[in-house]
Amino acid sequence: MNTNINVKRENLALRMRGKSIFVHEKERRCVNCAYFRQYYAENAGNLYGFVSVPLGQCLVTGKDDKRAICGACKHFERRESN
Repeated sequence: MNTNINVKRENLALRMRGKSIFVHEKERRCVNCAYFRQYYAENAGNLYGFVSVPLGQCLVTGKDDKRAICGACKHFERRESN
């Protein structure tokens, strides 16, 4: 990859600010469902890793790009606590 592009990617990654949303484990939201699989993206910084994105897939309905904080559907089953 071009060195100039790598430098731009590094600078962009350093300037990015993240925001978090807390969803209580007792809420009926997709993110708390046993059938929801969260999507992850490769980290754009200089460290190798993955970061979660607010999208996923429902394993029952097969819908892609489902929002993690959407209200739960009729197939909702609570995820077991660790």
